[in-house]
Amino acid sequence: MDTILKQALSILESGRVLLYPSDTVWGLACDATNEKAVQLIFEIKKRVLDKSVLVQIADLNRLDKYAFIPEHIDKVLKQYEQPITIIYPYKDGLTDLVVAKDNTIAARIPKDEFSKQLLKKFKKPIVSTSANISNKPFPIYFKDIDVEILQNVDYIVALRQDECMNQPSEIIKLEGNKTIKIR
Repeated sequence: MDTILKQALSILESGRVLLYPSDTVWGLACDATNEKAVQLIFEIKKRVLDKSVLVQIADLNRLDKYAFIPEHIDKVLKQYEQPITIIYPYKDGLTDLVVAKDNTIAARIPKDEFSKQLLKKFKKPIVSTSANISNKPFPIYFKDIDVEILQNVDYIVALRQDECMNQPSEIIKLEGNKTIKIR
């Protein structure tokens, strides 16, 4: 896994796009602070620019640089065993393409070992969005990924390609002590 991790890290550092098995589904990833890299993902997915994408980040300490984190976040995170994406009020430091119109960002701290190692070494958030053309179903298996996606990414992570990956994260928004389920 070290060689794959080094190659994926090189792709992120050079502002390019990788296809990888995230902690939920097959995903497209790039540096969330690099506007040109994020634009590439939007082009690959044929996604409209005003529909923001989520970011993955290594831990709450790093997330604190980019988002306002509620004091009770540890309590909220303990309620979920499965991957959870939380919408936070945005601070600064990311490309505008990942910030929603209401000045929030959707962020997830992954539990998957490859994702955790990649984020730890990269030291910045990454965009993580499903590896599908917009408005088409996300692929459950690697073999179901659209050939157009495969041809337009810069690197394909050769891990977990036989696994069924059909669990997109739940998305919630915290407003005070209230939790609102988005997905």
